[in-house]
Amino acid sequence: MTNEQLLTEITQHRRYFHAHPELGHEEYKTQAYIVAHLTKLGLEYNTVNTSTICDVIVDPSFKMIAMRADIDALALVEENECEYKSTHPGIMHACGHDAHAAIQLGVISYFMENSEQLKVNIRFIFQCDEENNGGAKEICEAGYLNEIAAIYGLHVDNSLPVGTIGYKYDQMNAGGDEVDITVKGKQAHGAYPHLGVDSLVCSANIIMSAQQIVSRQVGPLDSTVVTIGTIEGPGTPNTICKEVKMRGTIRNLNPQTRTETVAQFIKQTKLIGEAMNCEVEVEHEPSYPPLINDNNQVDYVVANAQSLGYDVYDKKVPSMGLEDFAYYVELVPGAFVNIGSQIEGDYRNAHSSRFDFDENALLVGALLQIANAENFGV
Repeated sequence: MTNEQLLTEITQHRRYFHAHPELGHEEYKTQAYIVAHLTKLGLEYNTVNTSTICDVIVDPSFKMIAMRADIDALALVEENECEYKSTHPGIMHACGHDAHAAIQLGVISYFMENSEQLKVNIRFIFQCDEENNGGAKEICEAGYLNEIAAIYGLHVDNSLPVGTIGYKYDQMNAGGDEVDITVKGKQAHGAYPHLGVDSLVCSANIIMSAQQIVSRQVGPLDSTVVTIGTIEGPGTPNTICKEVKMRGTIRNLNPQTRTETVAQFIKQTKLIGEAMNCEVEVEHEPSYPPLINDNNQVDYVVANAQSLGYDVYDKKVPSMGLEDFAYYVELVPGAFVNIGSQIEGDYRNAHSSRFDFDENALLVGALLQIANAENFGV
């Protein structure tokens, strides 16, 4: 299989996935497509919900490494006009998971033709629901990391040009927590606000107060984000709002600050409600742990990238984004890296309705993962 043939195959996979995006734990068409390809290659597989796990066994005596690709999409309406535009209304691959899944299918195809180079067995994980509920945790709890010597993952990155691999030693991503807030007041006519209790005004105070946690209670060099992402309050323009629901995320790099920030947010949110005569409920759900790369594995991947002639870029500063690859590297040594995918002169931000990338990045990612496997144990 030539590089040109490999890129052609991966691009076809990617465009299918992009045109048929599905939300976490609903990736039924995606899983069926993956399973059909594995079956065509004569491979057996296992499933965990809508995740699919497939092993390529070269020699039972060899160690086993793992490679992970996430497969879920986002609840966004795609604004791109292209032949592979989403055909599922309100759902879009706006983070590159279509690329990750396609790359991994291409890597499997390659090794079904070229396994003689391998001194290692490979477990390929097509993981559901990275965006919301941590499909990685399900894989780990099912025991699929138990015999793994190392794990590798990648993510397209439109801040880097094609042919560049971005890496980060130690902590690469933040840890996070999700909060759901319900503010209950008393409905009244908007002309007579004193007869009601305004849950909307109370909610506004909660939102503004939350920003002061970061600016006044967290050290300026201790990265923390508090974001209220949604607010819903039924009513009319001339009605005092009876109830408001909000959802938000709190993200930190420092574990102690993470605990303190969440506690402070809950405390002051409830106190604001009490001061404004509203009943306030806060539900807190810990989200993903921080992603901590294994430095030896980072060195290994960087060396493989350089051997392929790719540029490498030390990102140095961790991201405040969450990434559930963190669950895997809590259990086994691993490295998560970024694959430059920028369309020259046209930056497309992830999680936006116009997200897209240069498909030449697909081959870069595939060849890197191939090298990560072929050089392991050599």
